[in-house]
Amino acid sequence: MKIAIITGSYPPDACGVGDYTYVLANKLKQQGISVTVIKQNRWTGREIKKLIKELKNYDVVHLQYPTQGYGYSLGPHLLSILRPLVITIHEVSQAHIIRRFSLLAFTLRPIKLIFTTEFEKNYAEKHAPWIKGRTTFIPIGSNIPIGKRAGEREKQVVYFGLIYPKKNIEDFINLTELAHNSGLQIKFKIIGKVVDKFQSYYSELKEKSKNLPIEWLINLNDTEVANILSQTTFAYLPFPDGASDRRSSLLATLSNGVITITTQGLFTPKSMEKVVKFANTPLDALQIIKSLIGREECLQILSRRSEEYAERFSWEHIAMEHIEIYEEIAGGHK
Repeated sequence: MKIAIITGSYPPDACGVGDYTYVLANKLKQQGISVTVIKQNRWTGREIKKLIKELKNYDVVHLQYPTQGYGYSLGPHLLSILRPLVITIHEVSQAHIIRRFSLLAFTLRPIKLIFTTEFEKNYAEKHAPWIKGRTTFIPIGSNIPIGKRAGEREKQVVYFGLIYPKKNIEDFINLTELAHNSGLQIKFKIIGKVVDKFQSYYSELKEKSKNLPIEWLINLNDTEVANILSQTTFAYLPFPDGASDRRSSLLATLSNGVITITTQGLFTPKSMEKVVKFANTPLDALQIIKSLIGREECLQILSRRSEEYAERFSWEHIAMEHIEIYEEIAGGHK
């Protein structure tokens, strides 16, 4: 059984879906599956024709959407009409209305539509009821492994994720300023990758925080990130739309036992309420940190809860769910 996975971004590109594709492909290979990742950025008629010809060599073709590399191209949509695919749609309800409208193209001839949360699956079925029977839900996992930890965790707060607008990184900077002004002795680190087109935004953030005790750790490899997280006490991830199971950066902090302070939103599952700490503002986050520092037993309990919650999103389980779909499709074709 030969599998092709199509993506517009792939490491070292700064793209969460690209990172997801990288880990998924490797986990499938570990299970003995023949997987080829095709990074497709050019979507001219000639390139699509060439791609369709190449895809005849595979039993199953799996498209990941969206990615930074696709940009605003409708090439992936056209491909899905010309050649039925397995498609993982990573974002539906929170996508821009124009992108949501464009997603209808993926509902015309899919072999299988995979969504990364039950909410997103239900949302898509509600607005495109004809896809029922061809949909499934497979959660994402953390793109970051579990790091090696020796000794006690450092009293530090980290932000982890891609560096681009509308991620509320400004709130993390504000938290650092509040903590610094209050005399709190604790370290602050921002760990992430900079999306190329937002280099100027990254420069603006650096300028804004130049007088604050923030250490910027940019473009580290996954192992380096994991080892830092495994040694860290707190993370502050102020997602604009709230925490959810489709946030790979959140799964990375939880799987490494980091006590994560985040925001609550429409997509936040009930099961997460006893695992993370919710803060509406940077000031609320600061109060939570102050209330927990020095309470070692409480910190250890929260850290264990984080690790236990993240176990349900293991990549081994995710890979096996994909293999079941691939085998069903490949067997049906035969």
